[in-house]
Amino acid sequence: MCNFCHLLVKSSYMVDKSNRYNLKIANPILLETFCSKKKKRFIFPILFASLFCFFLPLSIIPLLLTDEESDGFSGFIVFIIFFWIISYYLFKLYLWNKQGKEIFIIDNRSFSYYSDYGLFRNKVEHRNYSYIGVYFLYNSRLRRTSDAYDAFISKQKKEALIKTNSLIYFQLDDAPHRIVSQREIPILAILELGRRLDIMAYYRSVNEQNSF
Repeated sequence: MCNFCHLLVKSSYMVDKSNRYNLKIANPILLETFCSKKKKRFIFPILFASLFCFFLPLSIIPLLLTDEESDGFSGFIVFIIFFWIISYYLFKLYLWNKQGKEIFIIDNRSFSYYSDYGLFRNKVEHRNYSYIGVYFLYNSRLRRTSDAYDAFISKQKKEALIKTNSLIYFQLDDAPHRIVSQREIPILAILELGRRLDIMAYYRSVNEQNSF
């Protein structure tokens, strides 16, 4: 185990009281984001629309079978597929807003992320990296945590940062596109994540220098 792992032996947690995220500082670092309770109140119309799109084609099948003069069977198949595709995406949206979470796992040299919908999950994406940067939006500007932490954080601003949310932007090496979270979490938590990753990078570089 490399040196920075000893620094993270004592795991620490940052959990939002409204259950929007869970940040576990350990080896590896784990970040989970959840749907806010406010959005869960409005998800049942999405479920209703999904079920409607699923059962509507089925309700027409008896009418099609009893109509001997009907010659639009091929068109009806397209109709079924179209509505079932809509039903699938609406049901997926319902699960995402009810119990879905996105998960980021950051190790010494690897970055993994995926979306978990409860009944199923997306394919896990794995990326290897030499450098990782963490960014967030503040006052309509994209800022890097390693630059912003000492620049404007203070005891007076911590409370404001807790109330201010942002998407998380991960820059892996020189990749043309950043990996962006689908949900916002407090900027203070993003700063803590970026600070821990900077510590990891520092101890990793020290460990590599000592290995020569």
